Amino acid sequence: MKTRVTQLLEIEYPVIQGGMAWVADYHLAAAVSEAGGFGIIGAGGAPASFVREQIIRCRQLTNKPFGVNIMLMNPQAEEIARVAVEEGVKAVTTGAGNPGKYMAMWKDAGIRVIPMMDAVYDAFQEEHEAQKENGFNCTEIDGMTGFVFCNRFGNVHNPQTVNRTIRRISENYNAEEVLKAKREKRQPIILPHFSCHHLRHTFCTRFCEQETNIKVIQSIMGHANIETTMDIYAEVTDMKKTESMKNLAQKYDVF
Repeated sequence: MKTRVTQLLEIEYPVIQGGMAWVADYHLAAAVSEAGGFGIIGAGGAPASFVREQIIRCRQLTNKPFGVNIMLMNPQAEEIARVAVEEGVKAVTTGAGNPGKYMAMWKDAGIRVIPMMDAVYDAFQEEHEAQKENGFNCTEIDGMTGFVFCNRFGNVHNPQTVNRTIRRISENYNAEEVLKAKREKRQPIILPHFSCHHLRHTFCTRFCEQETNIKVIQSIMGHANIETTMDIYAEVTDMKKTESMKNLAQKYDVF
């Protein structure tokens, strides 16, 4: 399959994996790239040293193009932006901020940049306008209609189809990894099974780490009552608590 996206990113299929923090690690990115898509390592709130290690490990598993997602709210965003250049990734995706001050550096290094900015919003608006002319999808899910992303038959993608795609990618990767590990006389690094619902929970967990207004979280996640939001997403890890206290100490020097 050849499209403008496949040509720009030098991939087989116009599939760009999401840079989900703490889920999109080098295993997943390498598997997606090996399958012909564009794998992305999610930097999230991780330090630059961790991101560099992820890039190095990903390159050990694939020689195909992959990228890094940089959350620009990360205190080490500038260091991570330089790591992307130093390690020579094919592309970066960005979010939670304006990547303008890094663009010249990335452009000089030949790195493609895929920011979630006005241009992306405009593309969604163009699709919306096209559907206004050609007709919107009539499917209603939990009171929601007018879905943008549809399959070739004009229907909303269903979880079963997405899960089959995820399973196919992970199984293909695991099969190749077993053979590769056998040749290299090491233990294979196997991707565990996961579904699109796992990704929803992961997104919400990462979102909760950035957003303190529980009503905003409830609204975005579509929970009918706030107890659901609190029961499922009120937990935090010891690492996250330590990180939060360090951030607080950096902002407020009381001694």
